[in-house]
Amino acid sequence: MTQVFSNAHHTATDIAECVYIFPVYAGVSVVGFECHINDRTLKGVVQEKREARKIFNTAVAQGQTAGLLEQVPESSDVFATRLGNVSKGSVVEVRIEYVGELKHDAGVGGVRWTLPMVVAPRYGDMPRVFGERAVMKQGGRGVEVVVDVEVEEGKWVVGVESPSHLFGVSLGRVSAIGEGEEPCMRKASARLVTGEGSVAELEKDVVLIVRMKDNGMPTAVLETHPTIPNQRALMVDLVPKFDLPQAKPEIIFVADRSGSMRGSRMTSLVAALRVFLKSLPVGVKFNICSFGDRHSFLWKRSRMYDAETLQEAMTHVTSFGADFGGTKTYEAVVAAMDSRYGDIDTEILLLTDGEIWDHEDLVKHLNVHCEKDIRVFALGVGHNVSHAMIEGAARAGKGFAQTVVEGEKMDKKVVRMLKGALSPHISDYRMEVNYEETDDLGWQVVEKVPYSLENLAVGGVKEEPVKEFRKISLYDPSVKLDEGEAVIEERDLDVDRYATLPQIKLPKLLQTPHDMPPLYPHNRTNMYLLISPETVQKTPKSVVLKGISPHGPLELEIPVQILETRGTAIHQLAAKKAMQELEEGCGWIYDARPGTTARFYDLHPSLFDEIIQREAIRLGTTFQVAGKWCSFVAVSEENERGQISESQPADTQTITTASLSDFGVECMPEAYEEGSDDDVGFGLFEEPDSRERPGLEAFQDSEAHQPEIQGLYGCVFRELSAVSRANDTPEDGHIKKANLSLSDWERVHAIIARQTFEGSWEYDPKLPSLLNLDESELMMKEQEEKRLIWVTLLVVAFLENKMAAEQEIWDLVVEKAKSWLATCGIDFDSPWGLDAWAQDVVKSSE
Repeated sequence: MTQVFSNAHHTATDIAECVYIFPVYAGVSVVGFECHINDRTLKGVVQEKREARKIFNTAVAQGQTAGLLEQVPESSDVFATRLGNVSKGSVVEVRIEYVGELKHDAGVGGVRWTLPMVVAPRYGDMPRVFGERAVMKQGGRGVEVVVDVEVEEGKWVVGVESPSHLFGVSLGRVSAIGEGEEPCMRKASARLVTGEGSVAELEKDVVLIVRMKDNGMPTAVLETHPTIPNQRALMVDLVPKFDLPQAKPEIIFVADRSGSMRGSRMTSLVAALRVFLKSLPVGVKFNICSFGDRHSFLWKRSRMYDAETLQEAMTHVTSFGADFGGTKTYEAVVAAMDSRYGDIDTEILLLTDGEIWDHEDLVKHLNVHCEKDIRVFALGVGHNVSHAMIEGAARAGKGFAQTVVEGEKMDKKVVRMLKGALSPHISDYRMEVNYEETDDLGWQVVEKVPYSLENLAVGGVKEEPVKEFRKISLYDPSVKLDEGEAVIEERDLDVDRYATLPQIKLPKLLQTPHDMPPLYPHNRTNMYLLISPETVQKTPKSVVLKGISPHGPLELEIPVQILETRGTAIHQLAAKKAMQELEEGCGWIYDARPGTTARFYDLHPSLFDEIIQREAIRLGTTFQVAGKWCSFVAVSEENERGQISESQPADTQTITTASLSDFGVECMPEAYEEGSDDDVGFGLFEEPDSRERPGLEAFQDSEAHQPEIQGLYGCVFRELSAVSRANDTPEDGHIKKANLSLSDWERVHAIIARQTFEGSWEYDPKLPSLLNLDESELMMKEQEEKRLIWVTLLVVAFLENKMAAEQEIWDLVVEKAKSWLATCGIDFDSPWGLDAWAQDVVKSSE
């Protein structure tokens, strides 16, 4: 990311200090910071946060130009760049480098790249760094965003699309193609250009989704550090694929009805809840909690899912509005956890825009209280979701998070999230490393991560010698208390502030996340190992993931691929993940033991906050990653000279990415942000009372056809009215136009709306046209009970044979239907049964 600060206006004066505040995607590793000032280059170094500030303030006081890059304490997805002593006429170019994991998109099964553009208004106390005013730049001729995509050998890009902006897409090439270079399906490029005055386009995050062949294949990659001797890091990346029978838990929906959810966000939330409710299986208990600055439940405690409770819940959801005031998410989630039955598993599904500042307390609470029988899943809704809050809550709650921007289809994400919530709880997740080498007896060497956390006391565990003390008299005439004055030596309180803490050896295998995260189908999972130089004599051969489910043990062995080129990306991703855990109140240090029994955490509770900070600072300074307790600082030196690069024109913003690795590593963009000569603080912020964007509900009654927008090389972006139908399908499934003109997606929603709570379909006059069947074919069974079975079989057959492309939407409702049919004695394996007959009827229809 490149930020250009210009103090060259004809009215400019010397600036003592200026601050620029900007968002980053939650969890990225900020790994580089340089300031280019005229003919000088200041290269930043990660230091402990107080030390970095001290260096910066000293340099500024001495008249030197200096730069400081800090994470805002209140939120891990907001950073601040500080510049000191920017002279009149200067142009300062700040280059920030960061890497991050690509999010898996459950809607299309691809990877999702998000470029946050706005620090949106959030509920709670604004960080002090914001000062008293924030300025939104309104000028400029437009913005250009160019994203280049490249995947590894053996895989290829299927498509590139954006739910947030209109991109032109080129498959087979990147933006800067070399002369004579042949097209390659491992590459793609997407370009966004907005016109003059299109500030609204900058008021929402830029989202790009890349679909690729064989995305999510399990991989384990070993990287060797280029400068730290014998230091290695291993990354495991996979999108799990396994199937276990559904559980019957208690499900509590926690829905955000605060003022920030007004308009199309509330419409999207209601649509998501309708899909959730219709897809619930028989046998679960459920409840709905609405929250804002207060919270309320549909029922005092969860109730069994049946026809009556489903109807009551659907009616309740239809009445939703953004009328609950502020956003007190913590209180609502805690209340949901307190209301649960204690004898069954509980799944909390949080639906919110996440726009709060203080989410740290919520994350820490979930880390402590989400045990084996409670999980939290989060669905972020809107253009400016707080990813730090959404991802943090799901990570601490042992679930997963997904986001949908306004206007984006959410059905598949909602269904996959519900599938995750209905999956049985798996215990005893663990990771083992198999090595190429064998022991003295010829057995393969296997190292289990938990064992590496024992015997970490420096010098081993020693018995403290018994100390003998001399007696001290309570009255000693030789003591001269009144002679002279006590002298308090002036000293730097930050010097050796960690010197008195117990020393802890580093584990041979530092795993992060420390507790292996639960694995869910269709949800990308990344895990890391920082491998100590002590193990240099051993070569990892494979990684084994294990777990225990109620239906039997789970296991997967992944061979290790050793990268030939030394690098830092995996090390820095691992370091950031470990630092993030420490900031959220968990991580390897909590289970470290001086011997084999008691933990350091139990032995030194009064010192543990400082032990955590010391370890986070060690990780940050060793691997050069900024975080909550360490920052980048750059100061001028007389002997350092460099050539400042040619900047982009001042009225254009260009964003590019070098590659999207199929291993899940994201090479983040270079971005040009037009500066300001305001010396208080500047940046792009969404105004709290900004105009309402046209919500999806604006298209509900429109009969005008919206033209399709063609992307380059055949990439089609569907019209907004079609994309919006998830939110305007009435509860009763009534469609306002002829069924012949329905899209498959609309047809599926109309069919789902007619399903009963138990899973069957009753005859409905509109069903024949929805199924493309004659009325006589649905009325073949005269008895009411048999007709109910027959109609349900026809609907299931139609969805499976004619609507296969929309399977992610109807999957759970068909599963519920088949469960009901099985209770009616239907044999799906018989070639002569009613099911086979229904399949033939549907297949023979036009």
